[in-house]
Amino acid sequence: MMHGISMRSAWNQGVALLFGDRRTAAIYLGLALVIPFLLFSIHDGSNFRTFFALIADQGVFAASSETPWTILSLFLFSSIAYVGVAFAWWNAVLPASRDGVIGEVMYGLVAALISVIIAFAMYVTINLPFALMMAMVATAIESGSISPLPMLVIGLLNAMALLWFNARLCMAGPAMAATGGLNPFPALARSWRLTGQAQWRIFFYLLLFQLIGLGVMALFITAGVGLIVGTYDFGWQDRVITLGWMLVELALMALYLIVSGGLYRELANDTDVTAFE
Repeated sequence: MMHGISMRSAWNQGVALLFGDRRTAAIYLGLALVIPFLLFSIHDGSNFRTFFALIADQGVFAASSETPWTILSLFLFSSIAYVGVAFAWWNAVLPASRDGVIGEVMYGLVAALISVIIAFAMYVTINLPFALMMAMVATAIESGSISPLPMLVIGLLNAMALLWFNARLCMAGPAMAATGGLNPFPALARSWRLTGQAQWRIFFYLLLFQLIGLGVMALFITAGVGLIVGTYDFGWQDRVITLGWMLVELALMALYLIVSGGLYRELANDTDVTAFE
């Protein structure tokens, strides 16, 4: 039964999915490393020197040929690549039959583009009421009529709302890839049904791994900034940061695939995934 799902079982199923077929895992984890690295190599910030210089010293960044919008666009395309790899891997391991690596990658990139657009629209929709409330509260704080505490409360409620919607809709990607479809709305509906009875267990399960990911990224960025702060001569620091990013990226991508794939298998419980089409 759905309310009797086991998070330990979900984790074990995810590990089995990822490492049960080591060749497929190597292909898609390798793509998750190579595609963003190639995107960054097009520009002067190929080894993230510009990104860390921006954080460590604005003067270093000003001397670079990169612009903030260039960096943001590279991260956006990298994010689409990551999501595309996830879709391709789900499409490889969740359906009963495979279309081959080329077909899976092409499907993954198209599905990722659609999903990123839908996710952005939903993000704006969820955040808009909170943004309006925060703007009103900020005006009141500036006038001195209230304390800053309501701003903190609204911010926490906003974060909770985003995390809760993420928990309810987190299975849309795997559900979509399991059928090979490109219509996200039936998959969103299926995710809403699958996560309904165990939503708070899923909420805290995902929150745990999100906090782990944020902690790892914060540690990596702090270490990277510490390596280059005060120096304009990027030598061994550049190589260390690049190697460190590749290892962090590999670990976080593997973690994401394990959590998402295993949770879908546990929730779907081998039911007919084509039923919602």
